[in-house]
Amino acid sequence: PQMASLYAEFEETMKEALREALVRGDNSLLGAYLHALLSYPERIYRGIRVIHPHTKETVAIGPPLQGIMPKERELISIIKSELDQKRKVLVYIQNSDTTDISPRLMSMMEEEDIRVKMLRSGDTENRAKIIQNWLDKGMEVLITNPKKVEVGMDLLDFPSIIFYQIPMSTYTLRQASRRSWRIPQKKPVKVFFLTYSGTMQTRLMQLMADKLMCSLAIEGELSDKGLAALSETSD
Repeated sequence: PQMASLYAEFEETMKEALREALVRGDNSLLGAYLHALLSYPERIYRGIRVIHPHTKETVAIGPPLQGIMPKERELISIIKSELDQKRKVLVYIQNSDTTDISPRLMSMMEEEDIRVKMLRSGDTENRAKIIQNWLDKGMEVLITNPKKVEVGMDLLDFPSIIFYQIPMSTYTLRQASRRSWRIPQKKPVKVFFLTYSGTMQTRLMQLMADKLMCSLAIEGELSDKGLAALSETSD
């Protein structure tokens, strides 16, 4: 409830600032509006300040909230459940550069004695070797941005995939969600999507479901399973 209240107030402030900017013919806040509302729930532990890209004035402030957030609890819960079934887990996040949330997630997992590693931008060149080396040393969970593994990688060791944050590209979403769903895979592959209801995250998931349906329909594949089931578009 506290989180919902802070988010609603932050969203209203951002909307008002965006309306005023659009009336002046200023479209530069659109990107900040979208990304701030998508990432605030994950970064609420340290708060968020949105700066206008041109005037450098503060547009809106999302206050911090301490404690373990619901999505973080759910993430740990799913990971523990999957590891109990001897299933390693691949976790996708979007905030992995200047707004990196991986240190917080990693420290929470390590407190639960979960062996976790983060694949970063600099690791792209020898990804397969790096991941295999970590696996040999007992890694159970791999955190990465989906763009780092969307092509050229078979991650058969991770039959459970969690989109902690959802990408905005249908191509990235489709490729990343099938990293371990390959012909040699012997286990059923599970894909989880985590969002906060009533936020921009859920609206994005709905949009991605619609885009996924259109993408599949163009290829002649009509489906009502998985994320596509959330689409409201008719076939």
